[in-house]
Amino acid sequence: MLGELLRAGSGAQAHAAVAGLERMGFGWRPLGGKEGNFGLVNIGSDPALAFVERITNALDGVIERVAREAEPAVVAALDSPREAAAVLFGIPEGRLGSLEYDALRQLSEAVSVTIADGVSAKRPTLEVRDCGCGIAPEMMPASILDLAGSNKLDKPYLAGAYGQGGSTTFGFTGGGSLVASSADGLRGGVTYVRYRALDARTNKNGRYEFLVDARGAIAEFDARDARFERGTLVRHFDYELPRHAGPLDDPERGLLGLVKAALFDPVLPIRLVDRRSRRRDTEPLVFAGAARELVRAGGDVELRQSLGVPLGRRGRHGLVSVRYWLLADGDETARLRPDARNAVSLTNFGQTHDAWGRSFVVDDVRLPFLKAALVVQIELDALTASAKRELLSTTRDRLKRGALFAKLRDAVRDALADESQLVAANAERRRRLLAKQHAADHERLQRRFAELMETFRPGQLPAAASNGKRGEANEAGEPDVDAQPLPTLDEPTFVRFAHFERVVELAQGRVQRLVLESDAPDGYLARQPTARLVLAPDPPVVSFVRATDFRGGRARVTVRAEGAVGSAGMLAARLTVGSGVVLAGYVPFVVTDPPPDEPAQLDGKAKIAVPNVYEVVREQWGDYGFDERSVALVSESRDDFSILVNVDNVHLTRLIDSVEYQQTGLTRMRSAFLVQTAFFAFLQHRSPLAALHVLDSELLERYQREELDRVAQTVVSSIASVERIDAAALMDPV
Repeated sequence: MLGELLRAGSGAQAHAAVAGLERMGFGWRPLGGKEGNFGLVNIGSDPALAFVERITNALDGVIERVAREAEPAVVAALDSPREAAAVLFGIPEGRLGSLEYDALRQLSEAVSVTIADGVSAKRPTLEVRDCGCGIAPEMMPASILDLAGSNKLDKPYLAGAYGQGGSTTFGFTGGGSLVASSADGLRGGVTYVRYRALDARTNKNGRYEFLVDARGAIAEFDARDARFERGTLVRHFDYELPRHAGPLDDPERGLLGLVKAALFDPVLPIRLVDRRSRRRDTEPLVFAGAARELVRAGGDVELRQSLGVPLGRRGRHGLVSVRYWLLADGDETARLRPDARNAVSLTNFGQTHDAWGRSFVVDDVRLPFLKAALVVQIELDALTASAKRELLSTTRDRLKRGALFAKLRDAVRDALADESQLVAANAERRRRLLAKQHAADHERLQRRFAELMETFRPGQLPAAASNGKRGEANEAGEPDVDAQPLPTLDEPTFVRFAHFERVVELAQGRVQRLVLESDAPDGYLARQPTARLVLAPDPPVVSFVRATDFRGGRARVTVRAEGAVGSAGMLAARLTVGSGVVLAGYVPFVVTDPPPDEPAQLDGKAKIAVPNVYEVVREQWGDYGFDERSVALVSESRDDFSILVNVDNVHLTRLIDSVEYQQTGLTRMRSAFLVQTAFFAFLQHRSPLAALHVLDSELLERYQREELDRVAQTVVSSIASVERIDAAALMDPV
């Protein structure tokens, strides 16, 4: 019977095997040794993220197996999973982007993730099998069958210390779960985890239980007879998978989409297998993370950069690495987006712990024309242990929304908003849109929009938007970081300040960027996990804000002078290289008076900024993340205030297609739609609700999108009434 349970490929087969074992005297123990374990298992809300915990455990198991075979002194020196990947597996810098496919394929054989038939298409059987260290039968109740416990807290080279250990998967498994493991390839343990409903009159919830033999222990089997090699198998029957049950290689609806969003930059590759009957011909996939695809994308990526951002005053919470990639124009680059719904992935050793929607790029960073093209990874690897405890949640679905989270979000926003390359790219893509619109039409729309604003007086607006806080504008005279590239080496040997042969003047309260020179290769900080670039002032009257990665032998460091005017001292740039050696460069500084603010308007007139209103046609949808139901996008950046309106919106298209008007009539209806929907989008953008970052960004974006869709239908109905068209025929069927 144990063999039948081990070979069970469906929930029905597992139930039959379990029933036979119960007749032989097998019984049940509560999962985690806790009678009231319902709440601990059901702490998660996303079945996809819960399943990724199983993959994380498998990767940890593989690392642990190799670590047990390595020299103890080598293992004791490992301080992260990425360093373990570099030292124990020979992966350069612990980044899979540096490996060729054959090496990836060989490594991926250690962890396989399989999808097979279940009771329905969206309730398949999911399996994770690893060739890791495995677990002895007697140890399974205190490890893989435990709840809210961890045997990894003293092993920094494993990633699992911040998760629930995969136990949340049991809450999404309708057909129960098979768990089997062997620590030596000789003897193995096998059990079955189920949910049992209890008498509702005496128990509010049911209980999760695992199968034990007549002795109350995990049943053992001969691993050699069962051809069960060392490692662990977890098979979830009829697992809830509503969003990722499509074709295996679908980047949004398939298993590939699930791991792509949840494992942005894993330390080891995995193998994806499809055994569903209707997809028998599907070839297995080797998955190595979205970061690898972006690193090796070539011309499909227009810009790429890595920024080191200290978190907290003087970096007391550690350093976050902000890596970004700007995708080139074209629909073919959509495959490089790790998450179709989000622009920002926050990761800890490669696993996603939170994601921010595209509204962060539009409303916070104010680069709306890059909304669909900017991919950002925020690496939390180098944060202090206390900062991680304050930020990371055990379900890994989102970071804790406390004070440190607000500081993190602000720091990332400021770092991206201060990137001159991104600001220039945003302006260039806006220019392309403007070039496609006739100047006379644009001026006419501006006048009509201004009339609406004057009539309804939505409030005085600033003449120009600003990305940063007051006093954080960049100083002029920044050295050219795109100058002739300097000679570089694989490992840097020096770092120095560029172009400064005298005392550096830092304006009090202002942000200023300084350029460093080195022989460090391009992307050195991103590729070398132990490398750090920081700025240390003496005396500490200057704050280190952030640093970019090296490109062409140069990097930028951003500082803010906080001391009294006249304060002087020495700035030290410290570059920690992969070997642990610290290179340093020095320059003297003095804090000076800030430049005076621009004088206020003296003519007594209220200045109202009238947004530019632009048309977006179907061919441009991909550039702005539009589809047929998209209505408008508000763009407010430091040098522009614009509203983009989808003139191929499904409601407007139905209106125009339903009549046989001449061109003048069609233009009149289209203009009315443009102005009215743009004005509502403007009011929505100025609503206090849009500024509440405590709200879930995805839910807020969905709400705003639905509101715009309802307004579009209302405007179309109004136009139809004026033009005496049957408005009822234009509405969506109920």
